Amino acid sequence: MRISRVLMPTALAGFLASLASGCGSGTEVKLAPAPLVKETPAQELPKVRKGGGSGLMKKNPGGNS
Repeated sequence: MRISRVLMPTALAGFLASLASGCGSGTEVKLAPAPLVKETPAQELPKVRKGGGSGLMKKNPGGNS
């Protein structure tokens, strides 16, 4: 019984001391500046090639058009 009376307040005091030790310290994280973004040059789009099929097939079978 005597150990229980001493152990509980000691554990409580240790817990409170560990909580209090973190107070007052900041959590700010300093970030490095980001590098400049380079602009990519414009590129021509590939030309659309129509081809394939015999021309007898419907382009949208079952469609409403």
